[in-house]
Amino acid sequence: MIDSPTLTLDFAHLYHLMLSKAWVIILMVVLALCAAGAYLVWAPKVYESRAVISVEQQTPRVNNIQDFNAGGDDMNLPQVLKTVEQALLSESLLLQVVKANGLEKDPTFAPPKKDGSAYLDAELVGLFDSKVNVKLRRGTRLIDITVEDKIRNGRNNLPSRW
Repeated sequence: MIDSPTLTLDFAHLYHLMLSKAWVIILMVVLALCAAGAYLVWAPKVYESRAVISVEQQTPRVNNIQDFNAGGDDMNLPQVLKTVEQALLSESLLLQVVKANGLEKDPTFAPPKKDGSAYLDAELVGLFDSKVNVKLRRGTRLIDITVEDKIRNGRNNLPSRW
């Protein structure tokens, strides 16, 4: 009978092999740490602010029974919630946010133009609108508002007051 070779794990041999190749292991760990550090230094830092708005229905005031039957639950209509969602992206509201936070004077938000002229309100709204995302949560009366900005020159441009 021929004995079949069995595989055994020789820990002493494995330990000596790792000791002889320790410089390769240490080099790989150092390179991985350097690559991770470089990524953290050079990757753009993204700042994000989130808010959730709950759209509630007021209790209707009923003067007679016909008003009660005609009223219904209007807030269940998706069109009403979609209207509220789109109103949060209106140019007038976005311009108020820009003005309330003084972003029109901030060179990191609105860098000076080459001709030295001031930004128009529509241009300021366009700059801010690209950073704002408003989304209605499906099946709820909740609206998520997210403002995202990448840091430039060590300073982010997120508004402090909405």
